[in-house]
Amino acid sequence: MNESIVISLIQNIAVLLAFAMLYENFWLRNDKLKGIIAQTIAGVVLGVIGIVLMFTPWTLMPGVVFDVRSVMLAVSGVFFGPLPTLVAMLLAGATRIFMGGDGMWMGIATIASSGTVGILWGRWRRKWKRINRPGEFLALGLIVHVLMLIGTILLPVEIRGQIFRVIIIPLLFIYTPGTMLMGLLLAAQQRNYQNQVEKEKLIQKEHALRAELTKQQQQIEDQLEKYSRLNKEYRAQNKELTRAKEKAEESDRLKSSFLANLSHEIRTPMNAIMGFADLLESEKLNDNIRKKYIRIIRNSGSYLLAIINDIVEFSQIEAGQIEVNNDEIDVNELLHEIYNSFKVIVTSRENLTLKLEKPDLQLTEKIRLDEVKLRQILVNLINNAI
Repeated sequence: MNESIVISLIQNIAVLLAFAMLYENFWLRNDKLKGIIAQTIAGVVLGVIGIVLMFTPWTLMPGVVFDVRSVMLAVSGVFFGPLPTLVAMLLAGATRIFMGGDGMWMGIATIASSGTVGILWGRWRRKWKRINRPGEFLALGLIVHVLMLIGTILLPVEIRGQIFRVIIIPLLFIYTPGTMLMGLLLAAQQRNYQNQVEKEKLIQKEHALRAELTKQQQQIEDQLEKYSRLNKEYRAQNKELTRAKEKAEESDRLKSSFLANLSHEIRTPMNAIMGFADLLESEKLNDNIRKKYIRIIRNSGSYLLAIINDIVEFSQIEAGQIEVNNDEIDVNELLHEIYNSFKVIVTSRENLTLKLEKPDLQLTEKIRLDEVKLRQILVNLINNAI
């Protein structure tokens, strides 16, 4: 091959690389848009590439030209599918008719056989267990270019043998391996794209799993928070129940203490009341004795009432239900109030005098204590003394 043929082959290889870039950047990237219109547009682009290849051929002799459109159409049938390849075949065939020459029919046959073999190969290979192997694309290139060699019978008789002898070596040792390399290149692009798609799916799945995990974690935290809140409520209710139980036990102790004290303390005044009440039934009593017995019964009743009040309060003390109020009081004023309240009672008694004696050093400030309890203690002591 002379220098012009080498340059033409280099140009054809450059166009095939553009074809590979088209497959990777247009066809694979728009996998979801492969409708009839998109496939037709892709076929037109492939046809234009085929036309460019035909206008940059290597010329064997006037009217007989060769290029790598057979490689392009065969690989297109495998990876682009029927419709884009058929459109490209129609455009390339029309262009080859327009170019004319002695090799026109052979060129048309080559276009038809290359594209058809590629389409059938792409359909059949889906059923194979092992694809994208070098041997697969080497066999594809060999079949396509053997058919191309057979197509030399369409050349004029006088140049048929010469053409066959000249092109058999390039077709078998350049075009056939070239088909294999182009097929492997597009297969690698397809495989890389599929891996990228799978990777993106895995990333999306990972994000979805992370979101789901975050959601479940939030639900767990909400459940833990709810459990903690319920636990606090349970503890609070348990404390309330414990206090209620303690209060009930205190009430029970109060009742038991009250009944025990009542049974013990009430016997004396009751015996007096019952005894003197029986004596009042005697007709032998004079008025003075009768009045004396009635006074004793009345005093015993008052004493019994006082005992009952004392027992109630004492039972409350034993049950722990007495609360002490811590207030500021004036002790001097409290003593004068108690003295004045008993002064009238003591004055009516014979041979009885009540005095209030205070130390010379008087309290000038109020002190904190329970005024009611102190008043009650002093009143009880004075009543006992009277």
